[in-house]
Amino acid sequence: MVILWIMLALLMMFWSSIRYAADHRQFSSRSANRLHAGQLRRCLQPRPAYPGCDQHALDGKFCIADCCRDGGALAWAVSRTDMPGRDWAHASVIAAFIIPTFLGAIGWMLLAGPNAGWLNRIVVGVFGAATGPFNIFSFSGLCFVIGIYAFP
Repeated sequence: MVILWIMLALLMMFWSSIRYAADHRQFSSRSANRLHAGQLRRCLQPRPAYPGCDQHALDGKFCIADCCRDGGALAWAVSRTDMPGRDWAHASVIAAFIIPTFLGAIGWMLLAGPNAGWLNRIVVGVFGAATGPFNIFSFSGLCFVIGIYAFP
């Protein structure tokens, strides 16, 4: 019975590959398969700037700065001082590798979300503000969360 299911699956894969090739053959032409000067010219032209690339590069720079600042401070404090809780600092670095980053992201959404984050609810309840000051979905919130999870 298992062999029958395997044969059926292979037959379906073979049939769908033939049908896919037949469906897309009408869209290709012989001139598209040959190399000509127009294709070469198009490859050598500068590519348009993508709108998200500059934001992504800026996010990377901020995250690198956060990691260097936090990592340098923690490394200096652990190695060059008699800091109380050195063992806790070592354990927290190891724990950062154990906790999945998506759980941390969900935790920060619950903690500092703009509408229903726990920190924002505390600020609104205590100070009577119209909205809370924290927005983890902003660009600075994104840089903060990626920065703290990029550095253990």
